[in-house]
Formats: sequence, structure tokens, C-alpha cells
Amino acid sequence: MVDALHGKTVKSEQIPDDNNEATIFLIGDANDIEVRTNEAEYYGNGLFVVPVEFYTECLLSYAVFKADFYILSDEKIKGISISDFNDHYFDAEEYYNLRVQASISLDFQTEAFESDNITEDDFDSLLEKVEINLDSIEEIEIPDNFDE
Repeated sequence: MVDALHGKTVKSEQIPDDNNEATIFLIGDANDIEVRTNEAEYYGNGLFVVPVEFYTECLLSYAVFKADFYILSDEKIKGISISDFNDHYFDAEEYYNLRVQASISLDFQTEAFESDNITEDDFDSLLEKVEINLDSIEEIEIPDNFDE
């Protein structure tokens, strides 16, 4: 997940950048993970792709116009770490909770999976050896109601 999210762009009206964009730098642990097995797609040879949604806290970096920074609320300013970028802009870093919609691939890497005679024990054994990867990221957003 870290490799897949690092450097990605997040767009939100909540980010006080001129373009409402920030870049992901530090990524926390995934939580509230929802795996949508009913939407899984099978590609053959033991490979499944499954949609997932999860939340993670990330450090986002962006530029903020100095005049815009000083009109932010005191509460908002407390959460932003700034340093001078030039005469007109600050480099800003701020933690945000993000909702990520992605897909994971489950690669069972075995012909045994194709068998019509798989037992529950066989399947449990296959699950122990499955290779799981973050396949793609469809959407990254800052939810409006994260704390609700």
C-alpha cells in the first residue's frame, strides 16, 4: 500500500492549495477495510481481483499562498506545518484521513485451484499460500464525514 499511495495526488476543497491538490508522502496503517468479495472477478489460473475500500491517515504536502494561509481558521492553522517556499508561498504539510477505493489481486499460483474436487481443507491450505497485492487505486478522497 505504501508504494502504491506514495506520491499520488489528492484533490479536495479541504486542501488550501491554489488547485486544491496535495501529494501523499507518509502513509499510516489501513483500517476499516471493506473487501467486496461479491464483486470479485476471476481471471483464470488462480487469479482473482477484488475491490476494497479502506481508510488511512496520510501526511499530505502542498503549497499555500501566504495570504491565504493567514486567513485560515486558528483550528486549521494548528494542524498545518509550514516552511518558506518563496516570497509568496509556504510549503505546507498536513495530516488527513483518506478513503481509498482500490483493487487487490489474489494469486493462488497453483493448478490445484482449477480442480473440481477441492475440499475445504485444500482451500484453507491454498489461502495460506495466496499472494496478495494492491492491484490498482481507483479513487482517493478526503471524506467529509470521517469522524461521524
